[in-house]
Amino acid sequence: MFATAGVELILAQRLQLVPDLSPLHAGLVVAGSAIGAIPAGVVVGGPVYRVPTRHLIGGGLLVGAVGVAPTLLLTPGAGPLLGAGRAAGWVVPAVILTGLGLGAVMTAASAAITGGAPPHRAGMASSVEEVSFELGSLTGVAVLGSVLTAVYTATVDLPAGAPGTASDSIDEARAVAGELPPGGSRSLLESAASAFDNGCTLTLVVSAAVLAAGGITARRLLGHRTATAAPAEETPGDGPGGTGAVTGTSPSPR
Repeated sequence: MFATAGVELILAQRLQLVPDLSPLHAGLVVAGSAIGAIPAGVVVGGPVYRVPTRHLIGGGLLVGAVGVAPTLLLTPGAGPLLGAGRAAGWVVPAVILTGLGLGAVMTAASAAITGGAPPHRAGMASSVEEVSFELGSLTGVAVLGSVLTAVYTATVDLPAGAPGTASDSIDEARAVAGELPPGGSRSLLESAASAFDNGCTLTLVVSAAVLAAGGITARRLLGHRTATAAPAEETPGDGPGGTGAVTGTSPSPR
């Protein structure tokens, strides 16, 4: 959710503030993540208790990282054949691929969280899941949004006569550009767009790195937990509610 919220925030802002797409157009591009996540959740829902969770979660996070990487082509200089970063349609397949991977992760994680808890604590497990989703989203917006703003402020080059407030954000730069002469206005907008793209590039790299690191870590940790829990399956049950009755089913969702 940290990476999902961050990528959606960055793309939605850039598509509107740099290539001047309408909010509807930008929203349709970003909605590609939902287009990928919905069928992924349905497909993964079937084998979620037959396929090791570490494959679904770890693999889904890695697929998400692969999907985030091509969104860097939206920034000028990263893809000279993509119309100087103005062709928003080029990132739609990447956003859909990200949604496919992360949709699988959410389904598998939800099943593991709620299915791995005792029945009388299923509600508590569900609450932990919801809090983790919300915390990840809020943290992604706060951290990646701050990184974007910090990089913009540090790299923007204001032309002569431009007020200092233009370095606060690209919105401020666009607002004051109308008050400058044509030459100064164009120079300010170009500088602001370039600095904003610097921030977008770094935040997207951070998002991809977080997803890749999460995928590798999940595969290792969940694999270790499964290997540790596997011998418990052979422990004979010692009566209703005994150790064998519980551990015989718990390794499956993990």
